[in-house]
Amino acid sequence: MVKKWLSIGLTVFFLFGCSSDDERKTQSDLDQVNQLLEQIQNVEEEFTVEISKLKEEIEEKDQQIEELKDTLERYNPVKNEYVQNLRKQVDMVSQKVRYLPDIVHRQAYIREVTTGKSGIIFMMDYAQMVQDETAPNHFKIVNDQEHYEKVSAHPGVELYLLNGAVPEYANLDTFQSEIGNSSHKRLFNLYFVGGDLVLVVEQYIP
Repeated sequence: MVKKWLSIGLTVFFLFGCSSDDERKTQSDLDQVNQLLEQIQNVEEEFTVEISKLKEEIEEKDQQIEELKDTLERYNPVKNEYVQNLRKQVDMVSQKVRYLPDIVHRQAYIREVTTGKSGIIFMMDYAQMVQDETAPNHFKIVNDQEHYEKVSAHPGVELYLLNGAVPEYANLDTFQSEIGNSSHKRLFNLYFVGGDLVLVVEQYIP
């Protein structure tokens, strides 16, 4: 489209430049000018059609955006009543579990996980994530001395690894592979019942 306008403009400039030299317009010149005017009119019509199409596309996109906004609003976890009820129930269960006498919660770095005749063995270095308003993210990990020890897990232990910020269930093979190939220390929440390690959940560290 731009090339077409440039071609028309150069032709008009050439014609009028030549005609100004002899101050006469031949019938041929007038015919060519009329042809150019017709081309210009055609280009304008093409522009009008293109602009109309673009306006329609913009209106369609705007409608899609509004529909997406409505969908997000309906499923907004902050406003969704179902999600809010689930969160309340989880909070109530967590409160009950927190004060059961047989449950012990600890945190530790896990270096490796092995399996054998002795069952599932974790090599752990106990640590603790605590609030600290003076720290960059308002928390720090207390680990006075690095000391790994063997901890046996219950045969039915459940394992969870972070996917982004969300814990997701991982089978033993996946868990072993992730820990073995990890290039950094990863902190985990450990839950013991009656001395048995029954749940391991990776701790999100912002």
